[in-house]
Amino acid sequence: MPRLFLAIPLPWEVKQTLSEAAEQVKEIFMIFIYVTYPNFKTARKIIRALLEKRLVICANTFPVGSIYRWEDKIEESKETVSILKTTKSNWEKVKKEIAKIHPYKIPCIVKIEAKADKKYMNWILKNL
Repeated sequence: MPRLFLAIPLPWEVKQTLSEAAEQVKEIFMIFIYVTYPNFKTARKIIRALLEKRLVICANTFPVGSIYRWEDKIEESKETVSILKTTKSNWEKVKKEIAKIHPYKIPCIVKIEAKADKKYMNWILKNL
């Protein structure tokens, strides 16, 4: 009759595995959300609403020139871009909130997964 052996991890092996798993989760826990707006005033309004609801922790804004296809024409315009910083678990809420108050018919709302160092990630988790 064959014998069945079970591999039971020793306590220090379990701790190491859990610690490694926690670090991996933290590494992909943060996201950037790239959003375009018609101007800085609109960007500021939407960003402040997200900050007040604690959906994002921080935002960087900057002016850009955009060239894009719209209704079968090539258009050029000045816009404002933001990079919003938040947690992966807030993605759906942030996306819905932006879409609700954004003036564009089809706003650019793009999620980018990011890795943060431990201190910065802890600051995000503590303040959201």
